[in-house]
Amino acid sequence: MAAINAMTLITDAQRYSGGVRWAEPWLLEMTSVAGALILVPAVAALERRVPLASGMTLRNGAVLIAASVPFSLAHVGIMVGLRTALIPSVTGKTYTFFVDPLTDLLYEYRKDLFLYAVLVGLLTLSRQIELGRQEAAAARAEARKSGRLTLKSQGHTIHLRARDFTWAQASGNYVDVMAAGKSYLPRTTLNDLEEQLHSASVDVVRVHRSRLVNREQITEVRPTRNGDVEIHLADGTTVKGSRRYRDRLSPPDTTPPR
Repeated sequence: MAAINAMTLITDAQRYSGGVRWAEPWLLEMTSVAGALILVPAVAALERRVPLASGMTLRNGAVLIAASVPFSLAHVGIMVGLRTALIPSVTGKTYTFFVDPLTDLLYEYRKDLFLYAVLVGLLTLSRQIELGRQEAAAARAEARKSGRLTLKSQGHTIHLRARDFTWAQASGNYVDVMAAGKSYLPRTTLNDLEEQLHSASVDVVRVHRSRLVNREQITEVRPTRNGDVEIHLADGTTVKGSRRYRDRLSPPDTTPPR
């Protein structure tokens, strides 16, 4: 964004006033970037203390919005300080920012509010991704150790014996899991569920891009006219498989080498 803004300032100056020193637009934009980068650790520390993804989203959101004001003031202070120190030595001009302090600060605040929101949003997203990775790793470790699946559903944690897993189907941000004759709808991905099952040494096979089956529960596989398959399970369920995954249903070759 800073590079685009700097080149736009240069182009506009060439178009309307005949030219400008190339260093000045870059100094204006990069000092703003430097001010923002200096404040990133402070914003990260605040986001850790009052995360949006918590049980107090409304309160924490109000705190984060209120903090945008000191963020903007600090950003302007750092930016103006850098420009006052650098611009005269590079361009020979005196830098003046506060022509009309209230108007200038409101103008900067409008821009800083967007920047601040992007920073908080990125920090929140990275936190959620990292928490998801940690939870998935912990679930795999638990499955490996105890043979149990760990599933999150509507704020609750469900533990299932991995061997009871029958089949599952992806449903948006959730997965419909069938185990021991019961249905569960945890918020997870089919990939994460498959990794948990593999960690628990359950022989599962992907029969469709959105379906997963316990191989030990398969009693019969019937091809259909269009090349797909119907998979019959021990509990009487019939699961449709895709032709793209049909070869995965073949039993592994256990013939010893000659």
